[in-house]
Order: sequence, then structure tokens, then C-alpha cells
Amino acid sequence: MADKQKPKQVEIEITSPDDPTAKSANNFIVSYIDDEFALDIIYVYPHDLVIAASEEGPKVRGEVIARIAMTPKNAIKLRDKLDEMIKSYEGK
Repeated sequence: MADKQKPKQVEIEITSPDDPTAKSANNFIVSYIDDEFALDIIYVYPHDLVIAASEEGPKVRGEVIARIAMTPKNAIKLRDKLDEMIKSYEGK
């Protein structure tokens, strides 16, 4: 019986912009095809929602802050990590 070898560990160096700015997001759209998931992170302008709800105001505006494409395998990893973090948050 052959011994199973451990996968080789690889160190990943992660870089970020000199001034990483967090952007607010309050909505998202998820879509997929056979081999890819796409996640659009969106900011919808709250003031527009208030106007639209109270009268016939202008169209509600939104802006795609980021679009992230990933394999189904990585989408599952993201789902599992979010689930873990939400359970931790709720357990505080």
C-alpha cells in the first residue's frame, strides 16, 4: 500500500495598495455559469431609496464597488468561511 504524501506547503505573499480604503457596500448580486461564480458588491445610495419610497422620485442609483469571479470550489470555500464567521459573530 503506497504512503500518502502530505501536500507541499506553499507560502503566499499577499500585497495590498499603499492606502487600502474600505468601501461601504449594502447589496450584492451573485451569478454563475458552469465553471465560474461572479459576485458583484454594490453600494445603493440610501437617500435615493427614501425618495423613491415616499414619492415618484428619480431612479435609485447603485454602484458596483467590486466584481469578483471565482471557481465553484472557491465559492464553496467562501460560503463555508462566511458561515463560520457569522456563527462566531452571533455567539458573542
